[in-house]
Amino acid sequence: MKLLLATKDVNFFSPVFGVGSLEKGTAYFTFGKFARDMASQDAGILMDEHAPVPFLCRDALGDLPKNSRILLIHSGGYGDTITVGILINCLRKKYGADFDVCCHRDKHDFILKPMGFEGTWLSFPPPVGRLHPYDYLLTDLAAMAEDPMDLLRRSPLDVLGEVFGVSLRNEGVQYRIPSEYRISMGLPSSKRIRVGLNFDAMGRVKSYPGDLQDLLISRLLPLNLELHLFGQRTLPSGLAESNGGIHNHVNRTTIPELAALLDQMDLVLSVDSFVAHLSALLGKQTLVLLSTTGEEYFRHYPAVSACSSRLTCAPCFHVNDTCPLGRANCGAFYHESMQTDILASRVIRKISGMYGIKNG
Repeated sequence: MKLLLATKDVNFFSPVFGVGSLEKGTAYFTFGKFARDMASQDAGILMDEHAPVPFLCRDALGDLPKNSRILLIHSGGYGDTITVGILINCLRKKYGADFDVCCHRDKHDFILKPMGFEGTWLSFPPPVGRLHPYDYLLTDLAAMAEDPMDLLRRSPLDVLGEVFGVSLRNEGVQYRIPSEYRISMGLPSSKRIRVGLNFDAMGRVKSYPGDLQDLLISRLLPLNLELHLFGQRTLPSGLAESNGGIHNHVNRTTIPELAALLDQMDLVLSVDSFVAHLSALLGKQTLVLLSTTGEEYFRHYPAVSACSSRLTCAPCFHVNDTCPLGRANCGAFYHESMQTDILASRVIRKISGMYGIKNG
């Protein structure tokens, strides 16, 4: 974390933090990369002063006074925000602490708040003057783990539960869908089993390859399922638009609209993504297709089953766009263990188990 003194008025947009602004002459407490980016644009200068408020560390938890005020500055993705929502709820119950959050506005309004978060939202980056009422800051959850890679190798709720001395399993956090979205996104009644599909993740190595998407869909269509396609990127072909058996919601929903639609699915088939986390939080039966993620990652969600690639180097726990071995594309979803016929069979078995159908 760095202190940044703004040298001019600046408006910015960040995919991580959303829309924000810097006011000339104001000092801000921010993540190092953001501070360096602003400095490189002559929008601010880095300062040597220490953080104005102490960071919450493991040693402080035992003596944490009740009603301590803690500001969580959150830079994780949308799926990570669900984990944060569960964590805050448990910490508040155990330690009696009051939490506020500084993050992307959408993550507060459409994820944390529907999960029951009642604290104050601060826009990013927070001015130093806004930090003085707080007893502690909480910024980098990964740094609190003995091995930060454990947050990828294992269930992050298991790891963070050990760090903070709380149980993050089965503590009853729910996502509340506003009634207006349930009404506006209500689907017509159907006798067919509804299956949601999501092929998109933040990193390309976790996303389902475009040349396999239509092939998998073509394996599912003969099963007389009602398919609903979710995600943020359009398909490379027009199959989803041209086939009447597919409802295409790609890049067409807000987070509350997505939640309302997912809640009407019988089964969700998704890569490791926000859609998978939200579906699991809603308690929907979810089959997660994993390439670089380990099966333990979703262990805390009882409704989730994992289908993992058996590629020799998987899971590699990489999350971005490039293969750590330097290959042009991740081969996990192309491995024989993830053939589309196998995935379609997994869907059939999952549905059969859900409804007691004998699969001959």
